[in-house]
Amino acid sequence: MDGQLALWEAASVCLGETARIEILDIIHVSAYVWEAAALLTNTETERLAFSFTNERLLKILQGQVAGVIRGLRRMGSIAKLRGEKQRDLHRICGYFEQHQDRMKYDE
Repeated sequence: MDGQLALWEAASVCLGETARIEILDIIHVSAYVWEAAALLTNTETERLAFSFTNERLLKILQGQVAGVIRGLRRMGSIAKLRGEKQRDLHRICGYFEQHQDRMKYDE
């Protein structure tokens, strides 16, 4: 499913204690990574944004979500993001943190 909390809550209500594996939709994850690329790369260079996104998605798929979050935050600090851009990056990292247990694609 996507990250909408109401969906996860509904699944819990409907399925109860049934054994299940919760997986966050990788398409929604990729949209957040693309958004981070727009904040942290020169958007005039599409190839750079594509490479940035591919590298982070591969790391996420390999189970390195925490490392991606740390890296994004570090890059935001280095880029000295402020205002709306800083809030956007915080939201993106928060989304990944909130759903990290649902992003175990390597398992």
